Amino acid sequence: MAMHCSRVMDEPQEVGLERAMSATTCDVFNELRLGGQLCDAVIEAEGRRFNAHKNILCGCSPYFR
Repeated sequence: MAMHCSRVMDEPQEVGLERAMSATTCDVFNELRLGGQLCDAVIEAEGRRFNAHKNILCGCSPYFR
């Protein structure tokens, strides 16, 4: 954690805040996905099914846009 904090201290405050909010947002969406909450898509590959959020898929890959 100290490494992360010192790295953030070298960044402008806004950039550090954006990174922290981004990480928190990803964590929240992943918790929702793992709990099957607010999922609006299912991806199936090699016999396995994965709950997903369409907005996250679109934001991470042009394939899903």
